[in-house]
Amino acid sequence: MEIKLSYVKMLEDNGITASELPARANLGIKGIQDIIKLITLNEKNGRKITNHTLEKIKANDEWVCRDIEDYVKGKKTNTDPIPNKIETIITEIKTESTPATTPPAKVDEPKVEEPKADERGTKADAELKELLAQGKTSLTLAEIKTSAKNAYDIIFDAYKEGEENGFDTTYYSVRETEKEVFTISKI
Repeated sequence: MEIKLSYVKMLEDNGITASELPARANLGIKGIQDIIKLITLNEKNGRKITNHTLEKIKANDEWVCRDIEDYVKGKKTNTDPIPNKIETIITEIKTESTPATTPPAKVDEPKVEEPKADERGTKADAELKELLAQGKTSLTLAEIKTSAKNAYDIIFDAYKEGEENGFDTTYYSVRETEKEVFTISKI
C-alpha cells in the first residue's frame, strides 16, 4: 500500500528540504518515515495495517504540513503537540496488523540472515572505531544512520522516547546526551 504523504509534496512545492525545517517538524517527518519502513516490512510479510492506524499517520502528516506552512510563512501558529505519538503507532502496527487478504507472491530471493547480536556488535565496534579515528565523538542520529549502519540499527531497535538510550560494545559506549544526539567514547 502506498501512502500519499502531503508533507512530501509540500516540501517539493516550496523547494525546501526537511533539513531546513525546525527540529520538531524534522522529528515528525523522521517518525513518519520510521512508520512507513515498518509498514513496508509488514507488507512484505503478508500483513497490512488497520484503517484506524492509517488515520493516525495521516493526522501526523497534516501536523507536519502545518509546521512546514509556518516555516514557509515565517509564523508560529501550529503550537499543538503531534496528534499521535510515534511509539504508539509503531506499537499498534506491531500488534494489530492483520493478515493480508491474499498472500504475497513468492519470489525466489536469496535469504539474507540478519547478523547475530555478536556480529552486529562487532560491526558496530568497527564503525565506532572509524568514527573516533575521524575525530567524531558527538553525532546526531541522522549522522549515525549514514555513517554507522549497524550502530544505528542497534540504537533504533532499542530506542525508547524519554528514556536513557544508547548501548555498549566490547570497546565503545554510545549514549544519547540530548534529544537524538549521541556521544561515542572508548570504554
